[in-house]
Amino acid sequence: MIYLVNRKLSIYICLVIKTKIRQMKINKVREAVKCEKAPKIYFDPSTPEEEKYLVTLQELLKSKRRGDWDLAANIANISRFSVEKAFVRVYSKNHTEAVAALKAVIENRRKLLNP
Repeated sequence: MIYLVNRKLSIYICLVIKTKIRQMKINKVREAVKCEKAPKIYFDPSTPEEEKYLVTLQELLKSKRRGDWDLAANIANISRFSVEKAFVRVYSKNHTEAVAALKAVIENRRKLLNP
């Protein structure tokens, strides 16, 4: 009887230890995946208006969610990659369209979530 209790206890302890180790490995992977770099906006502001515009772009990037580039691409009729690059490159040809499309996507989401 004592042998069975000790064996069950030892099996339980082994399982708990294995699950803890597995959870630690998963957490390490999740932390590594979370380290997504924010894209660098290629723009050096020289006036206060340009600094405000740069802050606006950074706020848009913070409020952007997964899949927003695809929706912005559909709105602007440009490819997803082009919208993303045009947003980051302030002096590019499609920058204003990319910013307007991303703003529209974010505003539509806010309206749907907060009627």
